[in-house]
Amino acid sequence: MRNHRTVACLLALLLTGPASVVAQPVAPVAPVAPVAPALASVSASAAADAQAATGTWSLEDCLLYGLTHHPSIRQAAGAVESAQARLGSSRSNLGTKMTASGAFSRRRTEYSRALANARVPGGSDDLVDSTTESVSVRKVLTDCGKTATRLQALGTDLRTAREDQRWTEVQLAAEIKIAWLRALRAKALLAVQEENLARFQQHLDKVKSFVEVGSKPPYDITKAEVDVANARVSLIGAESTFRNALSALRKTVAAPDGLAVGAAEVASRPAAPDLTVDRLLAEALDRPDLRSGRLALEAAALRVREARLGKQPTLSGSADYSWSGSVTPLDRGFTLGLSLSAPILDGRATEFAVREAKAGRDVSAGRLDQLVLSLRHEIETAVTGVLDAGQRYEAAEILVRQASETLDLAEGRYEAGLGSPLELTDARTGFASARGSFVAAYFDERIALATLDRVLGRFPPEMQGWEEK
Repeated sequence: MRNHRTVACLLALLLTGPASVVAQPVAPVAPVAPVAPALASVSASAAADAQAATGTWSLEDCLLYGLTHHPSIRQAAGAVESAQARLGSSRSNLGTKMTASGAFSRRRTEYSRALANARVPGGSDDLVDSTTESVSVRKVLTDCGKTATRLQALGTDLRTAREDQRWTEVQLAAEIKIAWLRALRAKALLAVQEENLARFQQHLDKVKSFVEVGSKPPYDITKAEVDVANARVSLIGAESTFRNALSALRKTVAAPDGLAVGAAEVASRPAAPDLTVDRLLAEALDRPDLRSGRLALEAAALRVREARLGKQPTLSGSADYSWSGSVTPLDRGFTLGLSLSAPILDGRATEFAVREAKAGRDVSAGRLDQLVLSLRHEIETAVTGVLDAGQRYEAAEILVRQASETLDLAEGRYEAGLGSPLELTDARTGFASARGSFVAAYFDERIALATLDRVLGRFPPEMQGWEEK
């Protein structure tokens, strides 16, 4: 009975893994807060409503659908799950392993022919049944920090994958917003061409009535018909541009064919942001991809440390308890053991592992330096885009006002018989061009601001408040 209690205590000792035996305990990986809490809290019903939408899609609808259905989002989430699985798999190496086994055998012993011929009592075939059952426990008590260092590296990999996931979401959100704005710009420019064609068509009808009463020569009808044809060609081009922009939006959102955008209206200009490059650079240094690069460099340094521990010994403990025999009660026995393994010669495997880990660390450092090196250029380019679009908007606003006054004057002069058809055509074409430049500059400024948000690692302002939904 005393032996049985001793075995039970030893099994419990191995199962619990006393901290006093472990030379270097595994540091627990701090839990990382889930990235993009706004996305995680989006309800499934809202996503289903967006998917089922057959009317016009707002920007929020596009963002909601794209950030829950796009393949890149699933890939990023899969990378996070894979990193979590690798961390759990490595952590299990220090866990207690228990196995149970059982065996049954039947042995038949045949006596020699001489004994059989002598009719010796008991000379018939003999059958013997035997059974064996055992329970074994194994546990690595310490490996001098190899597994602990590996777990720290894998925990850093998990944080890196989460930052990569957040960066994927930021980039996709910016791409969706930019594609949506481009579709609206194309639709607004299409409306400008439709309005231009309608103006030329009205002018053609008016010229025909003038020619009928003899106040205008027949040449004016020919000139008006040419203007209508040119306006229709411009309209066809605008329709093709709009279809392509809508197709690009559907691709970016990964949406069904029923996606359509609403009316493209030129509203008030967005508030001018602070475009100080140094301040923006300081903000962008905390971008998710840069945080991911710094974490990758940290994980690479941990792998160098792990590789250097390749020749460290490993101490393991084991306990076995077994029942065996051919008759009951079965014989019982137990074994306890400690094993220490230390590689003496490994064919320079540790040396090459260290070299590989150092090379990986250099690669990670180079990638991070490359990101930081190009960051200022990205910010300056984005700021230039915002300033350029704003200046073009202000200039186009003046051009529209002047072109409108010129068109009113040309129409009045023509109806009064003082102007020529060429003057009126030039005025109408100039107004349509100025109106198109104004619309394009308005949407280009919003696109430039969305690009700046992406460069800084920001989600679009339209995503604010999603966490409350």
